[in-house]
Amino acid sequence: MAKAPRSASEAPSATKPEEGQAPQSKTSSAAVSPIIDDRSAYVVSDKAPPRVAGRRVQAGDVLRLTEEEARGELLALHIRPEGLPEASEEETTEAASKDV
Repeated sequence: MAKAPRSASEAPSATKPEEGQAPQSKTSSAAVSPIIDDRSAYVVSDKAPPRVAGRRVQAGDVLRLTEEEARGELLALHIRPEGLPEASEEETTEAASKDV
């Protein structure tokens, strides 16, 4: 059996601040410590596919990733740490040939 709708007098009333008082927030006013972020900024390279680390990106976008999220994309040269110059194709070819 369905319940009857509440009338306006039975509805829960929202607490309204009295005149001259600021509305009270539902959150506590205690000091909140900043969240420690273990993410680093990475720039998307021109060689990156449309999705990097599961996100839609374009060349030049900046992503904040954890070390685990960035590892594979760094190895594939889809991203580089922000602040480092982009390596030229000659430099990457030389580095790859030295590893073999």
